[in-house]
Amino acid sequence: MSSESVRVVNVIATCCLNCDIDLNLLKEIFPYFEYNKKRFNGGILKMKTPKTTILLFRNGKLVTIGAK
Repeated sequence: MSSESVRVVNVIATCCLNCDIDLNLLKEIFPYFEYNKKRFNGGILKMKTPKTTILLFRNGKLVTIGAK
């Protein structure tokens, strides 16, 4: 039997919230929420703990990047 170990260094997950999201409203409420429609079609939320980036789209789709 092998004694190899597995180390998770990055987790990417997607989900659908089944509702529309008002990205402009989120930008007004949360100062750390980035949204510039001319640069990128979704909103970007960078969390410090855990160090994760969440991409939110108007159609309710959500992508998390960098979780461990």
